[in-house]
Amino acid sequence: MGKLKIVLLGSGLLLFVWLGCSVPEGLQPISGVEGTLIFQSEWPDTVRGATVIALEQNVMSDWDHPEQYLISYSDPAVSGDTLMNYFIQLNPGIYCIVVVGLLEEVSYFISNITSLQDTTSLPIMFPQNDPAANLRLVLVEEEDIRQEPEWEVVF
Repeated sequence: MGKLKIVLLGSGLLLFVWLGCSVPEGLQPISGVEGTLIFQSEWPDTVRGATVIALEQNVMSDWDHPEQYLISYSDPAVSGDTLMNYFIQLNPGIYCIVVVGLLEEVSYFISNITSLQDTTSLPIMFPQNDPAANLRLVLVEEEDIRQEPEWEVVF
């Protein structure tokens, strides 16, 4: 009889704990883009890191001023890395996503991105000095993580 009381007490406690749980409010499904970069060559001495940036699609007519179209960026890779997985959370819309080399230390770029956007140019370079070399035009839909194929990057 004593063992039965413990089992019933345990079941009641479990029921009490289960009834006390609720579904969290405020969590929303997210949208964005993710993928993998494979760096195929030696990193130039001037490139301190690399990141994937999401730009408004209007940048395609003004590659001289990407800072004016910057929406977001991924966590960066550091010079010498050979592989980088990235994710950028984005609202639904059409974006240009581009691989760029960072000409400043990675930590400096991340901590000063807001002030860097107010300058005349970001401290970035496009691989092969061509924005189109590593550009993808992507449609991000509501509550969807867009999976991009692997990119091979050559600086």
